[in-house]
Amino acid sequence: MTVIKQRRREMKRVRGLGRGGKLFVTVAVAGAVFGIATAVQASIPDSSGVIHGCYAKTSKGQQPAGALRAIDTGHGQVC
Repeated sequence: MTVIKQRRREMKRVRGLGRGGKLFVTVAVAGAVFGIATAVQASIPDSSGVIHGCYAKTSKGQQPAGALRAIDTGHGQVC
């Protein structure tokens, strides 16, 4: 079976889902994305609850002057 035929069969499965099935898939994907984003954000404060950050004094590339960014010193990030 070629890859194209396999993908067509998979798309037919998605198209064949009813409204409830599509809603379930959408909610499941949104929940997974939210969970991942929450886990990533939760690692920024260090063990004592401090958020470390840097700001740009002058414009560099795409960062305008005064741009603030959070860094994770636990993973070796520096300004």
